[in-house]
Amino acid sequence: MIRSEIHILGPNKLQNALMASYLESETGLPCSYSKDMNLSCALKGGDRSLVFWDCSGSIVENLLTQLDTGSDSGCAGILPALFNAALDRKAYKVHREAVIRGVRGIFFEDDPPEVFAKGVSVILKGEHWLSRDFLNKCVLETMD
Repeated sequence: MIRSEIHILGPNKLQNALMASYLESETGLPCSYSKDMNLSCALKGGDRSLVFWDCSGSIVENLLTQLDTGSDSGCAGILPALFNAALDRKAYKVHREAVIRGVRGIFFEDDPPEVFAKGVSVILKGEHWLSRDFLNKCVLETMD
């Protein structure tokens, strides 16, 4: 049986503690949080870790670099997802690149808590959690 866990990486301790508590109660999975924005710190006890990366005030390019080197550094069991993602055009391009490099889900600034619990389930089943609006933009961009 595959053991899964959830990790939240971001600078806001209160927000992350509340999110960890909520997700643990909703999913029944162990959930932790850290200010350390290093993906490799997330794979501790489980076989598969869903890692929520806080986009607010952080450099998503740092995550992209970690995703590029992740398979070499023992991060193969990590399923990365972005949260507090911005909805503007500039951010969309970075999010698109993140998905190309392995991000499994994107949760936006205005998403309600229930969306996170649903998204966790979907991602841990091996699927992606991406909004219809985001996917439409991706399809339309590739058709231009």
